[in-house]
Amino acid sequence: MFAKAFHRATHSGSVEAWAFHDDGFSEATKDKVFIYQTSAQDIKAIPLHTLVICGICDENRTATEIHRQLIDIEILSRETDHLNAASINGAAMARKIVLITRHKLSLLVNFLFWWEEEMVRWENLEARKESYAQQLEEAHPEESAEERVGKVDDAVRIIEGMQRELPSQRQQSKETSLNTTGGSRRQWELMEMERRVAEREGSSEEAIEDEGGLPVYTHV
Repeated sequence: MFAKAFHRATHSGSVEAWAFHDDGFSEATKDKVFIYQTSAQDIKAIPLHTLVICGICDENRTATEIHRQLIDIEILSRETDHLNAASINGAAMARKIVLITRHKLSLLVNFLFWWEEEMVRWENLEARKESYAQQLEEAHPEESAEERVGKVDDAVRIIEGMQRELPSQRQQSKETSLNTTGGSRRQWELMEMERRVAEREGSSEEAIEDEGGLPVYTHV
């Protein structure tokens, strides 16, 4: 992640490399930020207090100024506070954001790219929830609407649990899982459920992973 952040943040302007090599954005801090963001009305919005939780700013007064500067250089949307990761530019940030140290600027860059990845994961799971009902209807058109609703509710419950897994929990699942892909318990519950949904007479299913690392199925 940090190699990508360095390349994307510095490609359009000269900036000293110091600002983008720090790996101090810890799992514990990620968990705190994730809990705070998921408790908000709009998980995608990055309010100024998130910068305090990250350890980028020590007080809301400084966070207010940094937040305004991120909007000025179009990294955050003025209307929604949503992240526009394509606008992250190391040279522009180093020139504009001068109230924090080099180390704090490094944490800010790391946080922004990490949050971009978190939102990609979140959206992939949202799409999975939306498509599940259609997949179920196509696989088993003979089932009643009531039966399908029950199965969809079960799948949505599992997916929402996956969405709210803390970063540290996901990392622990990868490190301790006995399966080769390192999926979490909920992910494997969903995989098994989707396998049952997709079963048809005379066909079998092979599990693969989509770009978000989630299980999908194809007939073989």
